[in-house]
Amino acid sequence: MGIRVLRLSLVVILVLLLVAGALTALLPSVKEDKMLMLRREIKSQGKSTMDSFTLIMQTYNRTDLLLKLLNHYQAVPNLHKVIVVWNNIGEKAPDELWNSLGPHPIPVIFKQQTANR
Repeated sequence: MGIRVLRLSLVVILVLLLVAGALTALLPSVKEDKMLMLRREIKSQGKSTMDSFTLIMQTYNRTDLLLKLLNHYQAVPNLHKVIVVWNNIGEKAPDELWNSLGPHPIPVIFKQQTANR
């Protein structure tokens, strides 16, 4: 029984080596001139306004949810800025609270409304 297991193991290993060798032969050569011609496009560090967008959101009396959403939106690619329309007339917009939480990569602008229609 031990010899059969050993034989089976050797056959499996040989088959795996043959398959790996065949797959390796399909890979392109590193020395091909085509590989030297390919270059990755270097993206500029600044964001173009043509490639970005502005998020406008309305809110009313939901400061906790607003702060969570603003944190989430900070990681959205190509987001240029966020404008928050603050519809709670009786309460001040939480812009000071948002700014106190640290520097943010995406600017957030709060627009206080004088009437809620």
